[in-house]
This record gives sequence, C-alpha cells and structure tokens, in this order.
Amino acid sequence: MDLINSKIRPKDFGTIDFDVHVYYNNEEVSRGQALQLRDLMKADFKPEDVFVGELIDFPIGPHPLPMWEANLRKESLLEMISWLMAHRGELVVLVHALSGNHVWDHTAGAMFFGHVPPLNIEFLRGISKK
Repeated sequence: MDLINSKIRPKDFGTIDFDVHVYYNNEEVSRGQALQLRDLMKADFKPEDVFVGELIDFPIGPHPLPMWEANLRKESLLEMISWLMAHRGELVVLVHALSGNHVWDHTAGAMFFGHVPPLNIEFLRGISKK
C-alpha cells in the first residue's frame, strides 16, 4: 500500500503551497497521539482546503522518524499554524513551503514546533538535481 500523499491525494485537489509533517515514534503512546492529532485535523479542516495523509510507520525520504503529512494551500496557513500550536501537544511538527528548492524548504524555509530532527539533507539534494 502506497501511503505517500502525492500518490493518494485526489487528483482534483489543486495547488499545494505548504506541507505539514507530524513526527512520532512507534511507541504506542506517541503513535496514538499522532493518530489522534491526524483525526482531529481531518475533523477541523475542510477536505478541499487540507489533505490529510496516512500514518507512515517508518522513516522515509529525508524524514528520520515515522510521520504523517498534510498538504494545504497558502490561504489555510495561518489557521493551520494557530491550530498546530494549540493541538500538537508534545509531537514534533515541520511546516514548510513548496518553493521547488527541496533543501531550502526543509531547512532555512522550514518552521519547526518542538525539537528539530536530523533530516537527510543529502536525500533532498539528490531530488533537487533531478
């Protein structure tokens, strides 16, 4: 089963301006908190404004921890940031623009809530060269 948002997001979703990555570990408590936050996000945001993906229980791409991802338009960004501040609890969250420069998006252009996990920047450099 492919869990990556780009593979499961409806084709008619439209333009995506920002990604949200919610990190967790596979301990029952952390994964449960991530699942609760995901379900709450799905309930609080319209599906045409925010696409909320599935939990990915293993590190993937530049992300060193299990995570789930949401995609949104710029019109939803301020509401999303406020919502994350109120609801993320102890979970680590990355919010970044989709500028086309993957390295910048995940480093200088990124906003983290919680500690900054060690992203695989070499993976991102490889994407940028393609």
